[in-house]
Amino acid sequence: MCNPYFFTLYKFDKNGVFNIENKMTLAPLSAEVRLVNPKQVYYYLSEGVSPLRLECGYDEKIVFIFEKEATLRLFAKWRERDTGWQGNK
Repeated sequence: MCNPYFFTLYKFDKNGVFNIENKMTLAPLSAEVRLVNPKQVYYYLSEGVSPLRLECGYDEKIVFIFEKEATLRLFAKWRERDTGWQGNK
């Protein structure tokens, strides 16, 4: 069975947030979504969803913060690659 390397480097902090040692933080109870993929950000913007704010992430990457509730439908379409535009192929 294939076991991704990052599953061996995980831990939960005292707040119950799942931290992965490769600088990823997954917060399932958060009401926000953080995106660094410019194609996905462009898709969300083209569908009329604006970010709440911008942050500077690790390695000086721009992180776009979106409201999770407003992006659930778009995320489902993004995951299926059913976006109706050619930018994410």
